[in-house]
Amino acid sequence: KIQPLARLFHEMDVDKSGFLDQCELVAGLRRLGVSDEAAQQAAAAADFDGNGKIEYTEFVAGCLPVASELFAVSLQAAFQAFDSDNDGAIDSTELSALLQSGQISGADMPQSKAVESMLAELDSDHNGRISFP
Repeated sequence: KIQPLARLFHEMDVDKSGFLDQCELVAGLRRLGVSDEAAQQAAAAADFDGNGKIEYTEFVAGCLPVASELFAVSLQAAFQAFDSDNDGAIDSTELSALLQSGQISGADMPQSKAVESMLAELDSDHNGRISFP
C-alpha cells in the first residue's frame, strides 16, 4: 500500500517543501537503519529527472521495487513454512493442516470450500500439489 510511503515521505521532508533534497533522503534512510553508503546511492538514484529534487512520485517509484522484493521474499518464506516436508510443494495434507491450524481466519478463507477444490484452483501444473513459482 502506498499510504505508509506518503507518511514516510512527509516525515523525511523536514523543511516541508513538498520534495526531498538528497540530504533529507539520506538522513531519513539512515534513521531507518540504512548504511550511509547505501543511503547516498539510493538518494542519487532516486532523482530520476536530475533536477536535484526528489518528488513524491520519484520517491514512490524508487521504493516500489524494494517493496515488491520484500513481499516476494515474505511470500516464499510463508510458503516454505507451510511446506512441512520441504519438497517444494504444498499437497492436500499440508493444505488441510494449514486450514485446520487456525492461522487463516474465516474472513480470509471461505469455510465452505473443500481442500480438494482449493488445491485444484491453485494447482497450476495439475500435479495435485501447489508449487511456488
